[in-house]
Amino acid sequence: MISQSDATEDECRNFCDTHPQSFVQRARFRASHLFLAAPPETPPEVVESKKKMIEALAYRISHGEKFGELAAAVT
Repeated sequence: MISQSDATEDECRNFCDTHPQSFVQRARFRASHLFLAAPPETPPEVVESKKKMIEALAYRISHGEKFGELAAAVT
C-alpha cells in the first residue's frame, strides 16, 4: 500500500479515475406527507370531504403556513 506522502498527483488522479464508485455519495431525500386515505369502499361523501380537506391544506401551505404545524393539527 502506498502511503499518503509517497503518492504522486498523477497516481492519485489515476486512482480516482479508475475507482469512481469510491467517491460517490448516494442521494438523500427527506419527504413529508399527509395521508388522507379513502379505500374503495369509502362512501362518496367521505371521499368528497377528504378531497376538500386536501385542497384546503394545499391552499394553506401555498400561502405560507408551515407543513409540520398543519400536519400536527390534522392528525
